[in-house]
Order: sequence, then structure tokens, then C-alpha cells
Amino acid sequence: MWGLRSERPTWQILAVVFVGVGAIGVFLVLALRYVGEKKGLKVTSSGKLLCDVMAVQLEPVYRFFQEPPVYFQRLDTTLRISLTNQTGKPLYIKDQSVEALVGTEWIKFKNADRAAFEPYAFGIMTPLGEGNPLIRRFDLSRNGFDFVMQRKPIGVDENMELWMFFISGIAPKDLANVSQFRFVFYDSAKKEFPCVSPYSIKDDKGTVIGTSAGDLTALAAEPVPTNLREEPAH
Repeated sequence: MWGLRSERPTWQILAVVFVGVGAIGVFLVLALRYVGEKKGLKVTSSGKLLCDVMAVQLEPVYRFFQEPPVYFQRLDTTLRISLTNQTGKPLYIKDQSVEALVGTEWIKFKNADRAAFEPYAFGIMTPLGEGNPLIRRFDLSRNGFDFVMQRKPIGVDENMELWMFFISGIAPKDLANVSQFRFVFYDSAKKEFPCVSPYSIKDDKGTVIGTSAGDLTALAAEPVPTNLREEPAH
């Protein structure tokens, strides 16, 4: 309105209007970012691999070897994580390390033996020696970290929800004291991509057995083979 009524030269009017509108735009962006941070919204950072621990299960889970299974590895920790690739390029993730902050101590997880070519390698099992023990394996062909990451990269700006299995030694009663998870992911060239995810047990989304993309899909129960043995410690 000032520009329309002003008798100043046109170039001066355009310069003043350009600077004024630009300043308003910058102020608006800063204001929106400030409001978002105050509301606890996540502000993504380009050039990084972003992670979010959605669910933690500190219950027995098993890694099975061979088909039908002959050996099993005893695990105690299941993570459901969300990964978003903001590195600007597709990423083939080949390995990872994980730690959890329990109180004031960082606990390093031991990786399960890899199951890169076995979508049904992990599952649960009723206690051996009790009645008719059964195995119920998970179908991780769509959302198992090991299986999926060996077959396709995470595309630029793509988000994936994936399941990971570990030995942590953290007791279920200590889960309320976990406040952070610290990851280091390694691509095919062994380049590191660190990522830290805050965690609160009250925000845990839980382990869901279902058919949605992020759920654990369980196969039909099967009898435990009579020759199934625990893998020797190594």
C-alpha cells in the first residue's frame, strides 16, 4: 500500500518492498522453528542418518541355525527402530554397533550372529523340557534389519522401520532407567554414521504381532526338533 501511494522513484519502491518482504519471510521461518522446538517437534538435519528407537523388548528371543533348526543362540533384547536417510545418497548399511545409557552407564550390546540370508532366523520358543515345546519364528523378509539391509539400500529421504536382535544383559526391571540409545552404522565402504536416539519407557510403542509394515509377523508354531541344541558360547 505504501508503494502504491508513494511518489518515490520506482526502483526505490521495489528495493524497499523486496527487503521488507524478505525480512518478514526470514522472521516467519525462525518463528516456526522456535515454536516447533518448544513443542518438542523433531527438527531433522541433512547429511545424517536419523534413528528413533520405537520399542524395546527385554525378553528371551532366539536365533536359529539351519533348516530345520539344529542349533540356537539365546538372546535377550529386541529393538524396533525407525531409520531415515538424510545423507543425500542411497545407503547400503552392512553393520552396526549399539549402546544403551542405563542410569549413568553406557551398556554395549553384543550383536546376534548375522542372519543376512535367512528371513526366518529369529523367533521365540517355549521352554525346553516343558510339555510339547514349540518354536514360533518371525517373518523378517520385509522388516528385519539384517535381511533387508543386505538386499537394498535406504533411498534418499526414505524411512524404514526395522527389527534388530541383541544380547544386552539389561534386566527388564532396568528398562525404566534407559534414557538413550547410541548407534554407529557402517556402510559398504565402512564409513561411520553415528546416531543417538532418546528413549522413554512411557513413549514405548510396544511389540505388536500383526501384518502392518512395522509389525512383527509370526509364522505358525512348529514342534521343536528333538536334536535342537544351544550353540556353544564363543
